Amino acid sequence: MNNVPFADLLAAANQQLEPQRMLFVFAESQLPDQASEIEKRRFDEGQGGVLTPVMCVDKLPSEIGSFADLV
Repeated sequence: MNNVPFADLLAAANQQLEPQRMLFVFAESQLPDQASEIEKRRFDEGQGGVLTPVMCVDKLPSEIGSFADLV
């Protein structure tokens, strides 16, 4: 997976011939409801867990000036 600056992602979307929509899903890591002791320990160490969606943003590239505009 390539790490691309957010501004480059917006620029690429704006350069497409077909209109683009950008869908962003923000998630947080949480401990599963019935986690084992091993899962709890690993989670406390910054590993494991489950991803839970927090927010979804659907915009045209022209509606986003920067990453800060999303939140």
